[in-house]
Amino acid sequence: MKNFVAVRTKYYKSSKGKSLEWHVRRDNKNKNTASVFDEHSKDNIHKEIRSRASCRAEYKQLNDRKIRSDFNEIFEHLLIFSRDKFEELEKKYKDRGPEFVKKQMCKLVEQYIEKIQKEYGFEPLRYDFHLDEGVFKDGKLQRNIHCHIMFYNYDFNARKGYLNDLKAFNDGETSLKPEKPEFVPLNPIKKKQKDENGNLKVNDAFSNFQDIAGNIFIKAGFTRGIKKSVSNADHLKRDDYIKRVQNIALDTLNAAANKLSKAKSDFTKWLYNISNEIDSIELPTEKIAENIAVDLDSITDDLPKETDKLDSVIEKTESKFKPPEKDKITPKRKRRRRKQP
Repeated sequence: MKNFVAVRTKYYKSSKGKSLEWHVRRDNKNKNTASVFDEHSKDNIHKEIRSRASCRAEYKQLNDRKIRSDFNEIFEHLLIFSRDKFEELEKKYKDRGPEFVKKQMCKLVEQYIEKIQKEYGFEPLRYDFHLDEGVFKDGKLQRNIHCHIMFYNYDFNARKGYLNDLKAFNDGETSLKPEKPEFVPLNPIKKKQKDENGNLKVNDAFSNFQDIAGNIFIKAGFTRGIKKSVSNADHLKRDDYIKRVQNIALDTLNAAANKLSKAKSDFTKWLYNISNEIDSIELPTEKIAENIAVDLDSITDDLPKETDKLDSVIEKTESKFKPPEKDKITPKRKRRRRKQP
């Protein structure tokens, strides 16, 4: 049984923040997200900790200017949970009601948020625990269980602390001039680091996010997700991944259709030629049968090894592409390939 928790991160400029909020709050009714099922959105949990507007107002107050349009304003953490483990918890605590597991998980989400803020300075905005995404299989929603966490990319406490220390220095209350800290916590962790061989690598902070999640959600039985160095699929976007799989499937079906069309053409030509030979050349019946079997083997060697499944492959392909009746390859009767001695 899978029991992982994994963290994916992404940052957004100011102009993209609104669309992200619409998605996580489900304000847009998800018309462009095929994997969201509105009838299950009632199961989600949404909690606003602080509004983006209030953060912008405080930023202006502390800096005497508005944020820049190209500022990476939002830092999103996406916590992804194993469906197997989550549903095991739901089954285990079923007698405590349908809200129990969600609420307990949200308590751990808040511990994660607190830890990230304490270690890195990001200002928490909101979190949205989603249980309405996934795919339907065998009439049941196979849920993609995850939680969006939005942080504001500014350390207000560091800025206020620095301004207080600077005022104390200017007022002569201390002789030590304060060092100016980093107020935009995303800046240092965006910078790549060097490994022991001097090669550039992703900042250790991103791995630490995974560690923090693992240390907190182990309380519910979830373990840290696989490191990116082990799996290069960690940051595949969901929609890109789905599109890639669909393209592979379509390419495979097209290739199969082309191959089968060629086989049909070869078989038709062969059938025409062998018919002429039968009419014009007198050969023993056994010899004619042997030639036919050899030629059939030669044609079917170009097809997939599973020659006995040829009919079903063709039918599935034609069901997918729905060609006109005159172009269909589906054989009218099954034929057996001659077995070699």
